[in-house]
Amino acid sequence: MSSDVEGVRIIRYTANQLRKLAPQVVNAAHLLCARGDSKVAQENMDLFRDIWQDKVRLLTMAIDSIMTLDDFLAVSEAHIVEDAMAGLQAVHEGDGDMLDRASGAIRGRSLRVCSAVDAEMDALQPSAYTERVKLATRRLRDEICFRIFHYFLVLSQYAVRAEAVVTRLEATGPNSTQEERYANSKMFELIKKKRMMKDLKIVNNLCRDRDSDEFINACTLVHDAVKEIRNALLVNRHPEDVDSDNEYEDDGQTNVHDNTSRISEGENQQKIMRRLPEEDKKKIQEQIDVFKITQTKFEREVAKWDESGNDIIVLAKHMCMIMTDMTDFTRGHGPLKTTMDVIRAAQEISVDGSKLNALAKQIGDESVDSNTKADLFAYLSRITLYCQQLNICSKVKADVQQIGNDVVVSGLESAMSLIQTARNLLGAVVLTVKAAYIASTKCAQSERARVEAAMALCAPPMYQDDDGKFRRHNSQAPYVQWRMAPPMKQPLVPVQKKHGVIRRASERRPMAPARALAEFVQ
Repeated sequence: MSSDVEGVRIIRYTANQLRKLAPQVVNAAHLLCARGDSKVAQENMDLFRDIWQDKVRLLTMAIDSIMTLDDFLAVSEAHIVEDAMAGLQAVHEGDGDMLDRASGAIRGRSLRVCSAVDAEMDALQPSAYTERVKLATRRLRDEICFRIFHYFLVLSQYAVRAEAVVTRLEATGPNSTQEERYANSKMFELIKKKRMMKDLKIVNNLCRDRDSDEFINACTLVHDAVKEIRNALLVNRHPEDVDSDNEYEDDGQTNVHDNTSRISEGENQQKIMRRLPEEDKKKIQEQIDVFKITQTKFEREVAKWDESGNDIIVLAKHMCMIMTDMTDFTRGHGPLKTTMDVIRAAQEISVDGSKLNALAKQIGDESVDSNTKADLFAYLSRITLYCQQLNICSKVKADVQQIGNDVVVSGLESAMSLIQTARNLLGAVVLTVKAAYIASTKCAQSERARVEAAMALCAPPMYQDDDGKFRRHNSQAPYVQWRMAPPMKQPLVPVQKKHGVIRRASERRPMAPARALAEFVQ
């Protein structure tokens, strides 16, 4: 089901090793049971146990590398429901062994969900979102799992106690002792005195019905806790992300358009980027911090202009938004999931860069010859260059390799090149916006002089179209309107800070009139 060839190869190889190792582990266990006092048998069992645990750990890491967290939670939730049904059947049949296996499976899956989600949250920056998810996992691990395990233990002991009661009651016969007969008679008298039931079978059935209800309630707590974890995770998801439940339900109704938007497990490079080594993550974070500084300068320069009537500002903001998504991809976050998504985003930036280049070049052509015009054309050439570099760097792909028993993830150089190119492009866009504004003012001054000369000759050089915009006779594009953006709305009543501290030194007391006059008298 996965297109990640390398990941599937590792999983198959590890599973084959476990399949060959399983009979040897079983034989070592039988040997230890037969010779419990043998030190050699104990060492042999410990050796096979360590090998088995290492192989299982490697298999778990390989599966996690090709499986998204949403899919893992969906599959785990379905398996918990299956284990709950098996445990319910064990309660009805009075099978203590099956009940013990079901309870152990539910507890193990719940703890596995907690560990996987906690590992995912540890890779993110601490925030309210991560704290909310960790709180949900903590509730599942500390409260529910402990209570459910304790309840399952009580249920398993119930089967043992019921079997012991039946055995003691059956012991009442010609060969039973007087003490056994006396104890059993007291038990029957107690049942009769409390008027609980007339028959031991009815008592057993009612106890099983009661235990079935309690078992269902206990499993419902686990299921609701896992669902709560999934809901907490989906709070921070992008709207374009595919929900696992919908993805499984719509598999039979996919069409050609849906296939382009679906993301296979192996193609999800975003999850692999989150598994980079900590040293690589720190280097990427350093580059992103520098990018954030350039982004702050961009927002300070662009946010002061109104978007209406200014296509340069609209294109610049759209390019900044896409570049931010591309840098988030290098950290394993954001709406971009695969390398193809990053390539499409780079192509979209190239299209916006071409539009920005054409519009700013038109402004430069209409401007008077000056250093500003030369600077504007130089910045436009930078945008063209950086757009081409971004198309090349957009082919970011994290590779997964197996070295011994460790899974190594590489992809640092391509990620850092992508961030650096995006930062350079964003800086070039900022300089272009500044130069375009200055060139537009010089265009307006030259046009004002041309209009005054034309009015003197009674020859209007411009005409007004149906939209109310002035156009040239030799130009099809309107002027870019540089208007300051309206200020943000402020509350009419200022919000007072609660529990504010008023210092005595901040209060200005009025000077007494006699003291003020004394200064002039002296």
